[in-house]
Amino acid sequence: TLRVRAMAPMESRSLGKLTQEALADDPGKLWNGLGLLWAREIPFSACKFLVFDLASQALFSLFPDFAESGSLSLVISAVAGAIAGVASAIVSNPADVLITQISSGG
Repeated sequence: TLRVRAMAPMESRSLGKLTQEALADDPGKLWNGLGLLWAREIPFSACKFLVFDLASQALFSLFPDFAESGSLSLVISAVAGAIAGVASAIVSNPADVLITQISSGG
């Protein structure tokens, strides 16, 4: 994006040069945050799909007529997606906090 390019240093380094520098310092640095990333992403995704499916089923059982209408079915999917997003955010929040603290040096 424009902001990233504007804030980037003026010197130009290739991907190969950056990889060489990273491997020269400590090759393990490339994988430092992977465990925490998985600790956030796996529960987030699992919760999102599970809650979306359960919420969709519950909403369609409450409003069976909505299943036959395309636009009303879309509303059910959007509401179920919102519910799943909130639940997933709650589940993944502790890992998000840890990632933020580690990446900010805290």
